[in-house]
Order: sequence, then C-alpha cells, then structure tokens
Amino acid sequence: MRNKDYQVLSNFNQFLELVSHWKNNYLDFGNGIKLYRAEIHIIKVIHDDPGIYMSEIARTLGVTRAVIGKTITRLEKKGYVCRVIDKDDKKRFKLYLTELGQRANAQHLAFHQQQDGYIFDYLSSLDDKNLTVINEFLNMTRRMVENHYESNLRHENKD
Repeated sequence: MRNKDYQVLSNFNQFLELVSHWKNNYLDFGNGIKLYRAEIHIIKVIHDDPGIYMSEIARTLGVTRAVIGKTITRLEKKGYVCRVIDKDDKKRFKLYLTELGQRANAQHLAFHQQQDGYIFDYLSSLDDKNLTVINEFLNMTRRMVENHYESNLRHENKD
C-alpha cells in the first residue's frame, strides 16, 4: 500500500470512529431543542415528505420499522411529531411535524448552513470529474462498512 493510500484510509477510519462516538450524543439547536442525531434526521424526512408512513422512513434511513417506531413514539411524546390515522387504511398512521417539529427542522437546516458551509462551498468548486471520484470513493467506503457490519453480524450469530 502506498503512503498516500494509507493516509486516505487512516483519515477515513478516524472519521468513522468520530461518527460512531458522536451518534449517541444530543445536538443542541437552541431554544430548548435537544435531539439525538437519529431523531433530527427522522424529523427531516417527515418534513420533506409530510404524511409519510413509518415503513417508508425505515426504508429511507435503512433501519428497522421497530427502531423507527420507538423513535417516533419518543418524538411524539416530546411534541415534535403527530400521527394521523390514514383515512384509506385505518391500521396505518401518517406522520406529520408539529409546530415544534417544524422549528426543530428549521434550526437543523440553519445549523448545517452555519457549520457546514465550507464543505458545500468546496464541493461547489469541484468539477464533475472530481465529484465523480469523491462519490465513487464514498460508495466504495459505504460498501466496505456494510461488509464489515454484515461480517460482524454473522460472527455474533455463530456465538
């Protein structure tokens, strides 16, 4: 492995470690809005598709319906989300943001614009060829992480 290859993979592994430790921390958006990373991203999905079903959120985020169900219940108790019975299928609920959920989503967007503007500017400055290389690298690293995760699950199930 070339030194540059090692540097890139080392930086990527450091990034993964940072993300894995950060995912269980609250994000404080101000005005009393404190949410876990998963919670705010579910709020964003509902904002982007009002009336979405839990199963659709699970597919979008790549997690189980049980995880989404628990998180939706928590968000509902906190006042960010409301469930409305689907008039065409009384067994299903459509999900909407409350006023507090709308404010949380707006503060989340402002947070990213303030904190991450430099990366948006950087990506905008790249030509299509460089963006393609970055996207291919990210796709490959996502597959690498998925393979590691699946391999770990197989080992856990053997025990």
